Amino acid sequence: MSIIGHFRPSRSGGWEGQVRTLCLNVSLRFAPNDDRSHPNAPTFRVMVGHSHIGDAWERGRHTDPPRPIPEQPLHRWA
Repeated sequence: MSIIGHFRPSRSGGWEGQVRTLCLNVSLRFAPNDDRSHPNAPTFRVMVGHSHIGDAWERGRHTDPPRPIPEQPLHRWA
């Protein structure tokens, strides 16, 4: 599996980084979704600048201690 993005935790509580492919080179921000009204609601809003382009859900990592990581289906950007 190829790595197309690198992200780091941001000071605002989400994640920020870049996604690079042959056709795409964009800086993204995973902003925390503070309006979660349901357990299945997205954990993060995917933002480019001030534009909301998608949603992401949190997935646990099998480490000790467990660390949450955002998961974004790539087909939404294709």
